[in-house]
Amino acid sequence: RRDTYPYTQMADATPESGGDGGGRSACGKVLSHAAEFPRRCAAQQRERLRTSHATVGLLFLVGGLLIGAMAAGFGIASEHVEEARREWFDAAPWAAWLVIPFGLTFTVLLTRTCFDGTAGSGIPLEMTAFILADGDPNLARIFSARIMVGKVALTLLGQLCGASSGREGPTVQVDSRL
Repeated sequence: RRDTYPYTQMADATPESGGDGGGRSACGKVLSHAAEFPRRCAAQQRERLRTSHATVGLLFLVGGLLIGAMAAGFGIASEHVEEARREWFDAAPWAAWLVIPFGLTFTVLLTRTCFDGTAGSGIPLEMTAFILADGDPNLARIFSARIMVGKVALTLLGQLCGASSGREGPTVQVDSRL
């Protein structure tokens, strides 16, 4: 019977007979390996979590810095545009009669022809993005890089022309892209 069961043949392997040196049977090795398996898996998982926590933490740090820098830059640019518009209209009050209608018409024309998806506040668009599935063409239409650049540029252009547009909605839409 010993010669038909291969694991019992290995039980006789000793260092003196040129065996594996432990005198443990193959079945004992399998059981030992099975007992160590959960500990090894747990150690590997702890290491993966340790490195993934660092990666996720770095991602959140860099993402937060980018979003903060973009929001602050957009706010500063908006304040400069508002100040330039005030100075411009104070220096030439008659310019308001030309800039407001023609500038805002041009802004709407750009919105509808070149930057479709930039109209409206960014907050409802962001809420819509949670409903849309990945790969939906409407998602790409609302959150492409071209739309994000257009959203910032058209908001600033609208403010320069005298529109009373806030920057909070566009900031949310653009920052969600980041």
